[in-house]
Amino acid sequence: MLTRLLAVVIVALCCLALPQVKVPVFAPKKDMKIATTDAEAKQMAEAVMDDFEAEKNALIAKLPAPTSLPGWRMHSIDFEKDDDKNFHVAFITACSNLRARNYRIKEQNTHQTKFIAGKIIPAIATTTALVTGLVCLEMYKLLQKRPIEAFRNTYVNLALPLVAMSEPIGPQRTKTELKGNEWKWSLWDRIEVDIGDVPLGDFLAYFKDKYGLEITMLSHGASMLYYDFGVGPKKKVKDRLAMPVSKVAESVGKNALPEKDKYLILEACVQNEEGQDVEIPFIRFKFRK
Repeated sequence: MLTRLLAVVIVALCCLALPQVKVPVFAPKKDMKIATTDAEAKQMAEAVMDDFEAEKNALIAKLPAPTSLPGWRMHSIDFEKDDDKNFHVAFITACSNLRARNYRIKEQNTHQTKFIAGKIIPAIATTTALVTGLVCLEMYKLLQKRPIEAFRNTYVNLALPLVAMSEPIGPQRTKTELKGNEWKWSLWDRIEVDIGDVPLGDFLAYFKDKYGLEITMLSHGASMLYYDFGVGPKKKVKDRLAMPVSKVAESVGKNALPEKDKYLILEACVQNEEGQDVEIPFIRFKFRK
């Protein structure tokens, strides 16, 4: 009974209050435009990028020239997470969230950033500083073009404490005969093919003419673009010979290649002139300028 009475009172109060609420009249923004087609969406995105570039160039133009700043020096400052007036945490929050947005990682607010920074400061002053120093030492060796024996792979555990160094070894190399010449290659090597987005048949002919190897199977990721296992390819595979390699990859993979991509990484099974299988590294095929 009491619950029903309370409900009646609430409804009565709402009836008295609602007439006093003034809802503003909806007025659509005059400069607002909604894309109705993919072409319009692309055009609007390009316009936003143009505005961004113009704003960026305007900011750069406002920066003073280096010659107008004689005597200026930069000085290091001590990080203080509990003083909001120095904007240290605000800066870290902005930078970390920009990086998180790039990699689609969950972004954090200022309070969470301050909490994380408080826990990570001891690690930055110890393990992170040590690892950074060790990496810089290896970078010096790389710039000096030292032999692989001069480099070190280091394992660090400051809780024990333990610092163990070992000498790295080079990658395993495979020997392959190409037109009578021995070629040693590793997993880091690629066969570079830059002949344009030619038809698949021309690609197979080019590979046989240049390297003396016949491709019996060609794949891109999980998509098998071409195969010939001695009985001749099927009709659907033969039809692909007249198609550009990139179009074959899109047709078989049922996905359009991203506009930013310029290369296809192809894996091939090949045979030499004697019909023997030969191992080769991945093929890096440039299909777009």
